[in-house]
Amino acid sequence: MMTDISPFASKLDLSNQGLTEVPEAILRCKNLRKLNLSHNQIKILPPELSQLKRLQNLDLGNNQISTLYAGNFDLPQLEVLILRNNKLKKMPHQIGALDKLKVLNLSGNQLVELPNDITRLADLEELSLANNAFSTFPVQLLKFSKMKLLWLNNNPLSDLPVTELHSKMPDLKSIYCFSPLSNHDLDPNYKLLQAKKGNCLAQFNLLALKDKPKKKMESTTPSRIISGKKHLFISYCHADIEWLNKINTALQTMAYEGLELEIWDDTRLNAGDLWKKEIESAIAKADVAILLVSNSFLASKFIREQEVPPLLKKAEESGARILPVIVGLCRFTKSTLKDYQAINKPERPMNALSIHEQEKIIYDLTNEIDKVFE
Repeated sequence: MMTDISPFASKLDLSNQGLTEVPEAILRCKNLRKLNLSHNQIKILPPELSQLKRLQNLDLGNNQISTLYAGNFDLPQLEVLILRNNKLKKMPHQIGALDKLKVLNLSGNQLVELPNDITRLADLEELSLANNAFSTFPVQLLKFSKMKLLWLNNNPLSDLPVTELHSKMPDLKSIYCFSPLSNHDLDPNYKLLQAKKGNCLAQFNLLALKDKPKKKMESTTPSRIISGKKHLFISYCHADIEWLNKINTALQTMAYEGLELEIWDDTRLNAGDLWKKEIESAIAKADVAILLVSNSFLASKFIREQEVPPLLKKAEESGARILPVIVGLCRFTKSTLKDYQAINKPERPMNALSIHEQEKIIYDLTNEIDKVFE
């Protein structure tokens, strides 16, 4: 009996119960961490599902769900979401709100595309798009740098960017492409991978190496040369100078790789300089602006009035890249910078991370700079 569900339950398995809707009793289980409603006849998820704020694992596989609503994605702790074998034709963009999601199974639906907001799932490690109707490769997948397991089998893919996918997913351990489909519009590489049952990572890696463009070897020049000096402006508050020093150290290593990078921050000012004009000139030249954001940064009247507005204007008018790094917990998402993607998550500032995690964020920052200049 569904009325026997304890409101204190942390795990519930209600699979194969012939359910046509989500029992109301479940919504009173405020401590629920894991919920299995698979192999039922559920068609609609109630918006009240968002009351389960501690839910980490939700299995809705093998139901009759054809539509999802914005309220269904207000689950801040969710790490595993199983929606396989339903009747979904479209995923709402609100799926991007599940920023702790690590496992997403969308296999066995009728999807032809993914929403752009899915790229906000920065920690996604396992994704199944098997048995859908993707004819064009969903480019959003190229944003999932932490991906380890990927299922693409049984889709009529007319393109598969093997080389790019290989470079964007360095931690990939398994990829599945097996399919009996054999129409003439399929991507040639996808056709080759289709023949392999199970994990075809070895074949995938060989194709990526074969298709990778060969670089010209030059014995007397650095490994990479980017023509013309590039200008980088760092905006920070003096209370955060330790982060400036760490980032400057990493940026200096890029110079040894052949990148002509002129880095400007206010430590470059000398006694007697017309400092305001110097800053204005540096901003005017900037191709990239790194913002070291903290409470001190957001509270600084000079930064707020003299640095941020011209930087944002330059980004809008000439395409200068704005790269915020959150160095201290602050109201970044409420500020004028909220529309710019930060290198690290606002809720995981640099001063709350281990040394290894800090170094990884700085490494990611240098990679973003590489993308701008290469």
